[in-house]
Amino acid sequence: MSPAPAPPARGVSAGGSSPVPSPTVSTSPTTAAAAGTPAGRRGGTEAPVAFDTIKLLKVAGRKGEDVDAAIKFGGGAIAIAPKRAGDANPVTFLYRELLAATFVRERDPKWVPTLASPPADLDVPGGLFGRRPRPWLVLQGQARYVVLTLPDAEAEQILKAVAAHSRVKIDRK
Repeated sequence: MSPAPAPPARGVSAGGSSPVPSPTVSTSPTTAAAAGTPAGRRGGTEAPVAFDTIKLLKVAGRKGEDVDAAIKFGGGAIAIAPKRAGDANPVTFLYRELLAATFVRERDPKWVPTLASPPADLDVPGGLFGRRPRPWLVLQGQARYVVLTLPDAEAEQILKAVAAHSRVKIDRK
């Protein structure tokens, strides 16, 4: 059996034809102790939590395209997967790999420029006149990043889940 292919070195790119399981929303969170799985950077246990109403920004060159996706927290990792296989490559961050999380409500996302990141001149969907402030969340590590648009109704819940599971402080600009 050959090893699984390595994830792309930077960002989220088009491609991939293998089926990707879509995480589902957990409507009744359980206590961390009841879940019995590793949690965060400091050990303990965690309950799996998922949201399936986010948008993943698929970056190709300097152009970004919105893809319907889901985010799942559990098993020591944050997994972001497109709802339709082939729309974009799934991205997984082990909690210890996540170094920065930046949240803004602006026309364009913000990120830490010294970590893996999209191009500085990233062209986000919406065009020159259609762009409006959106709730952006950028998750970054040394080798990869992901740019997400959060739904207004669940943005705070998702931010709390990122902070609680990964133990990374959200930088709100």
